[in-house]
Amino acid sequence: MQLSPRILSAPWQEASISVRSFDPIRTFLVDVGGYELVAEGDMAPEHLAYWRLSAQASASFVFLRAPGTDHGYIRLIKFEGVEQQPIRVGARAWDPGGYFSLMMRAKDLEGIYDKAIALGFQAESEPIRFLFEPTDGNPPSDLRNVVLKAPDGFVVPRRHNPRTVRVRVF
Repeated sequence: MQLSPRILSAPWQEASISVRSFDPIRTFLVDVGGYELVAEGDMAPEHLAYWRLSAQASASFVFLRAPGTDHGYIRLIKFEGVEQQPIRVGARAWDPGGYFSLMMRAKDLEGIYDKAIALGFQAESEPIRFLFEPTDGNPPSDLRNVVLKAPDGFVVPRRHNPRTVRVRVF
């Protein structure tokens, strides 16, 4: 199957994530990642009807972005008046059968790791360093990686990239 070049080359527009509480994810994205608040408030009744929720249901949202971007927005949604169940509670980031992680790049991975742990996030391991020595004369690739998991199962694989100035979702 041939994929459209647009799918391969364009960043995603928005990820919507159902959460039981806006924090600590909002705190992590804003205070640690430098994201900015775009909007917050109550979800429109049309959205709740689209999701086929009962008339007793309500939802509020927080809409965030990395400064100056027009893609990679994150919408946190908190539902009230509906039964909820955590998604893939025991899953690992690499398990097949689901997509529930946002890849991010950042500087100071160890500092971000410490702040995330202090906010109640968990990790698959401490940050790991990979050093790839190319055989073609190019400079080595120095990569650090950690997979963080917020209380609602929101997974944030993070890679240290010395050339990246700000945490960005892609």
